[in-house]
Amino acid sequence: MLLGYDIGSSAIKAALLDPDTGNTVASARAPSDHEMSMDAPRPGWAEQPPARWWRHMQAATDALRSRPDADLQAVQAIGITYQMHGLVLVDENHEALRPAIIWADSRAVDIGREAFGALGTDWCLRHLLNSPGNFTAAKLAWVQRNEPDVYDRVHKAMLPGDYLALRLTGTVRTTPSGLSEGTLWDVQRQGLAVDRSTTSTSTRASGRLPSRPFPSRAPSPPPPPQPWACRAAFPWPTGRATSPTTRFR
Repeated sequence: MLLGYDIGSSAIKAALLDPDTGNTVASARAPSDHEMSMDAPRPGWAEQPPARWWRHMQAATDALRSRPDADLQAVQAIGITYQMHGLVLVDENHEALRPAIIWADSRAVDIGREAFGALGTDWCLRHLLNSPGNFTAAKLAWVQRNEPDVYDRVHKAMLPGDYLALRLTGTVRTTPSGLSEGTLWDVQRQGLAVDRSTTSTSTRASGRLPSRPFPSRAPSPPPPPQPWACRAAFPWPTGRATSPTTRFR
């Protein structure tokens, strides 16, 4: 069995799939009867506490577990899709430092425009395949400029799906495609674009951010399973369902 999660801004959806037939065995969403709330403390802002996603992810899993045909102990791998362009900041204990700045937030538009001019159109389109725009790198720059007390405590800057994978496994990892959608991946060098792109958006100008604030890529092949990580973080039945979480790494 394969277990998939879709981390949206209105709901968390979960589905159990039979890989042999391609059929959906069971599915669930949380909240089940309304949309997940989105906070807008100021005009143009959009935030969600990462703990809200985690709580509804647990609820969706519990709903799956209650279905008669859903055998979660048969799960062999887990996949996560998620809302793009969000920013989750965690400290050294992997605790969220502030609500996530999500895709619908427009506070960093001017910072992205400034970075586009500083880096140059040609460099951005060749190396980032996009303008910095209002994507994750620009949102991180906004935090550096406007919330320096939070910025000083940043251990890792993460995307929404990476954060939930962290909660499942206890390990911080990401992917080139994830970094690319945040304008943090240099497709020419096939490496992080942080050294150049985020300097222009002032995220490293002060020198306060750790030199590698973004999660490293998942290694290949994956490390040996660590079932304890899932049991400690997620109310999962014992058995085979504990080891697939290492596929996130």
